Amino acid sequence: MKRKPDPAHRRTDQELAALESRIAAEYKRAANEFSDKIDAYFEQFKKRDAEQKALIGTIVNGREYTAKDYQQWRLAQIGRGERFKALRDRLADRYTRANEVVAAYINGDMAKIYAMNHAYTIQDVKGQADSALDNIDFALFDEHTVKRLLVEQPDLMPYYPQKRAINRGIDLAYGKRQITSVVTSGILQGQSINQMARHLMDRVTGMNQTSAIRAARTAVTQAENAGRQAAADELERKGAILQKRWIAYDDNRSRIHNGVKIHVQADGQIVDSDKPFTVGGEELMFPGDGSMGASGWNIYNCRCARVTEIVGFRSMLTEEQRKQANIRAEIIND
Repeated sequence: MKRKPDPAHRRTDQELAALESRIAAEYKRAANEFSDKIDAYFEQFKKRDAEQKALIGTIVNGREYTAKDYQQWRLAQIGRGERFKALRDRLADRYTRANEVVAAYINGDMAKIYAMNHAYTIQDVKGQADSALDNIDFALFDEHTVKRLLVEQPDLMPYYPQKRAINRGIDLAYGKRQITSVVTSGILQGQSINQMARHLMDRVTGMNQTSAIRAARTAVTQAENAGRQAAADELERKGAILQKRWIAYDDNRSRIHNGVKIHVQADGQIVDSDKPFTVGGEELMFPGDGSMGASGWNIYNCRCARVTEIVGFRSMLTEEQRKQANIRAEIIND
């Protein structure tokens, strides 16, 4: 039977939607700060640009002035020079600062999402167990506990954004290349002055925002399901026998790889909790997991979830074993 997304997954989706709104707002602020500056930069060329364009087909300095000559003039005057470099550098710096702010937004939310889904899995399985696990203590993590654990166990969340913090030098250099590329492309395509101004603003904002939202979605899915996997691991250490099920969305945003909706195809797949799913021919312990070498097309922008289902129990652990969270229960057939 197809299982619908559970309450914690729906809450995680709400957290992601709120995060995406904050990300969009930050890039809108950056765009608003530079919109007038970009318009002013291109406006200064409008009159001369029209004059140069009017020369096409006329004789200049003893030869015909061609569309190629006009294009070369535009490249030299609009897409090069000190004024362009000054605009490019200021614009790249502002968007690097926006990227740093957004990375902090993402970084700040992951521990909360991990903790929420860890707690949900514990409570969900205890509910399925009909009081059989009521007398066993479980570690319940809050956001601050998870943040402390990440210091001691950096692999707790392999995609944790802190490990993917913005490298200012690299980000700045990349931003400058992208800005130059966008302006050069506009000139080669024959865009008008107004079109180039709008295209530059839209492209720079869009590229950064799209990349940030992809990172946010990937990190949220990874944190959600890493928390669920960690909770299931603890439950198994304390006697539960578990399986996990892959839950996917089937809509117009479902990923397609080689003509197949690979995550929709994986929907409902059930494996033992300590075994990987097989999705698109690759192994993942949970949606968003890259620890087993899954490709980017299998991880980025994933919205899927894993849910835990109880199969049975091993013999109850001794009090001493319960105190030792790192002891894995010996399987004893009743």
